[in-house]
Amino acid sequence: MEYTYLFENREDAIYALNFDDRPNHKEKPILKDSYFFFGQWQGYIFYFFDCASNQDDPPVYVLTDDLFIKKYKDTFSDFIKDEGVKTTFRSQIQV
Repeated sequence: MEYTYLFENREDAIYALNFDDRPNHKEKPILKDSYFFFGQWQGYIFYFFDCASNQDDPPVYVLTDDLFIKKYKDTFSDFIKDEGVKTTFRSQIQV
């Protein structure tokens, strides 16, 4: 099974960083080649981890439209538990 569309997340993140030419006094973050963008929300929030960390369960970072990269979850497993499994389970209960 292939998920080639995941590679579009990186392209979308780059596009979002360069979306317009508004004067911005912040320096834009550098997106390393080792960042794997596995998800996005609404086209302006991007979730990724750094493959260069060589960790089995790496921290998850978020890039938002405020042009900052922030640590979002301590591990990818935490991200899945907090953002994926619980959300999916809640939506199934409410049906």
